[in-house]
Amino acid sequence: MATKTTGAEFKAFYADEEVWTNGAWHEDSIITIDGKAVDFDYDDMAEISDTATIRLTGGVFHETEEDRDGVSFETVLRRWLKKRDFI
Repeated sequence: MATKTTGAEFKAFYADEEVWTNGAWHEDSIITIDGKAVDFDYDDMAEISDTATIRLTGGVFHETEEDRDGVSFETVLRRWLKKRDFI
C-alpha cells in the first residue's frame, strides 16, 4: 500500500529534526513524483514542487546507524502526517 502526500509535506517531513535524529536513514523505498518513479536523492529536494503528488511505497526506516531491523518507512511517514494534522 502506498502513502500519498504533497511535495510541501514531503519536504517538511525530511526537514523535521525530530524524525531524522541519531543518524536515521531509509532504504528500499519506491518514490514517485507526479506519477514518475525517481531515483530519489535528498540533494534533489529543492526541485520538488510544493504541489507535486508524492507516493511512497515500501521501504525500511532505521532510527540509528546501528538499527539494522528498522520499521516500515511508510508507517513513519503516515504517523508523521497524522501527528502534523493534529498540531
